[in-house]
Amino acid sequence: MAELGKIIRQAISVALASTWLSAVSLAAAAENRLVDFGGAAANVPPKAETGARSTSLVPFEQPADQLTLSGEDDSLTLSFAASEAAAESGGVLRIGYTNAVSVLPDTARLEVEVNGKPVGMFAIRSPNGVKVEGIPLGPDMLKPGRNRVRLHAVQHHRVDCALDATYELWTRLSPADSGFQPSVPAGFSSPMDLIAVQKTKEGFTDLRLVMPDHADPVQIEQALPAIQSLGLALNRSDLLVSVAEAAGTGPGIDLYVGRTSAAGQGGMSGFTVRDGLTPGRAAVTVDGATPEAVEAALVNALSGPLKPALATGILAPQPGVLKGTASANYHLSDAGYRSRPFAGRLFRTRFEIDMPADFYPADYDSMDFYLSGATAPGLLPSAQFLVRVNDRVVTSFPFRDTGGQTFRDQRIELPLRAFRPGANRVELLAELPTAADAACRPAERQEDKPRFVLLEESRIEIPALARIGRLPDLSAFAGAAYPYADGKPFTLQVENQDARELSAALTTLARLSLAAGKPLSAKLAVGEPDALPTGNVLAVTLGGRTSAENTQPAIDPQVTSATGHAGEIFSTGSEKLIQAFETDASHVEDRPVSALAQAWIGRITDRFNSWLRYQDAPESALPAPEDRLVSISQSEAQDGRAIVTRIEAGSPDALARGFAALIRPDTWSRLSGGTAVIAADGLTLSTHSPATTFIHEMSDWSFGNLRRLAASWFSDNFQAYVALVFVLMGAFGIWLGFAVPKSGVRARK
Repeated sequence: MAELGKIIRQAISVALASTWLSAVSLAAAAENRLVDFGGAAANVPPKAETGARSTSLVPFEQPADQLTLSGEDDSLTLSFAASEAAAESGGVLRIGYTNAVSVLPDTARLEVEVNGKPVGMFAIRSPNGVKVEGIPLGPDMLKPGRNRVRLHAVQHHRVDCALDATYELWTRLSPADSGFQPSVPAGFSSPMDLIAVQKTKEGFTDLRLVMPDHADPVQIEQALPAIQSLGLALNRSDLLVSVAEAAGTGPGIDLYVGRTSAAGQGGMSGFTVRDGLTPGRAAVTVDGATPEAVEAALVNALSGPLKPALATGILAPQPGVLKGTASANYHLSDAGYRSRPFAGRLFRTRFEIDMPADFYPADYDSMDFYLSGATAPGLLPSAQFLVRVNDRVVTSFPFRDTGGQTFRDQRIELPLRAFRPGANRVELLAELPTAADAACRPAERQEDKPRFVLLEESRIEIPALARIGRLPDLSAFAGAAYPYADGKPFTLQVENQDARELSAALTTLARLSLAAGKPLSAKLAVGEPDALPTGNVLAVTLGGRTSAENTQPAIDPQVTSATGHAGEIFSTGSEKLIQAFETDASHVEDRPVSALAQAWIGRITDRFNSWLRYQDAPESALPAPEDRLVSISQSEAQDGRAIVTRIEAGSPDALARGFAALIRPDTWSRLSGGTAVIAADGLTLSTHSPATTFIHEMSDWSFGNLRRLAASWFSDNFQAYVALVFVLMGAFGIWLGFAVPKSGVRARK
């Protein structure tokens, strides 16, 4: 089996390199021409200053939103990189943290494991600021490359014994103060050293493409595969690509692509890594005198020195993540869960399920969770097991027997409609109140008397799925790079060759390649998107329209006292005036009864549809255009053959500020619907479901898939059932009216 696994991984790596080759689709104008960013001298990486090597803290790879332990009992699995020299000499694992004031310091503790071995434990006692704990790690505890850290927190409330009080318990790691401190100076001399790069103070991994201003688009396009390859090797969801003429300062990576000093001086071209200008910064060159040479350098790096980074990162199973493969069966242990007795009031564990991009969420079947575990005697009748999907409770299972129960494969149905294409957050909870909680004596807590145990043999079964590509769907876009991951070339469009527009476009491309798990075939174009594109388009534009649903020309606002309330601002256009009039008229008390009934039925229908689709009801309106920094939306091209995903802002400054908020991992993972907007006030995210969806593609024409799609359609359009019943009843009544008189009444003799 080990040999078979090795062969499979090698095959995947070869496939990745092959995919990358297909992704490098250079424009015809670039064929057999030198790519020179303003001459060889203009693209020479600057030499590192003396002392650029340091013992800087190597951060955890996970973003800041994944560094919180919450509730009475919680675990985190993190990772950090160690160079070969650092793994041989050891270092210190540093955990900088702060915790909620409500955490009882007498019993709270944090247990630490590294690569499956316990290495230490310390009390959680830092409610007033960040406290740093250090745990020495010897060479026997480390390995070159990525190392896994598991943190297990146990924490109790000081004074409150209610179930809701457990949500006040948290311990949060400080990204700037947590990670691995090697005992030897660290630097960048090999591709594997790149995975140890530090993050900026804003929490991003900075990858800077260094090139002259107003470089030829062909030169920028030359760098697209290199950016994606580095992004896949780093495997960080907080990657932010910037574009500048000069190398950066502070932590990050400077990337140079094309003919550099090595090519210009007849040296060996290829993929090289060295220290950057300042400590914690790396300089990467993908050197070659021709596009073919650059391509060869990247392929050699992917199949050679970068291969371990891919094998332990993007190609390896991710802790706490399950693939939503049709007809698959997973145990909780596959998501990294470990069985342990629980003595608290609210048990919680969580994981993610990545559903296919063309998954159709509807009520044609259910995803089944088979519960294996036990409850202790003495629980109140209100005890229950809950499942939340994407922050909404979708099902509950009561623990009815107060004398204790044992469960073995107890089936709990999870509605498929609660899931969505891409990443789905699943949380398992058990509410375990007892009569003793009412007394609330924290000092008398009995940790040796557990109330519940959830076994890691508990499993989740994914049924056969209805598969059809429907758009708009930003959750499939962000979580699975749909529809850009199909291997077909698409256009990466920027309206102006501005550094901020390029940064947004290149960062989005890098994020999509991470979601797809492979480089994508993108071609760069500068200017307005074509009305009839030849393929899918990912566009970054500046203009007055911030949504595909808002295509009216921009109108200058002015104060209009004739139609608005005092102080309200309306526009002079007739449509705005009509909208203002309708808004005021909606408050008139003497509306016709028919209109009131119609409005009431409409509200009830909207609420029912939102409940049916596990959406917040009613859906709130998007911010006004003038209150938006950045919007992202999807629409169908005019010819119906292509998809346009548009990232839009009103100005370059608004784009820079709003996109930095949009691209944060906790925000990016919550994209859904057809339109999403970052508001200027508070940088909050608003999403809006599309009024209609359209079918983009359908790859499975089997009878089983067609049957599931039909059932899905009927579950979405339940009114059809009602209409069908009335039609059949009417037809039966008509038939009965004709059949009975003709047959007559027969009297028995």
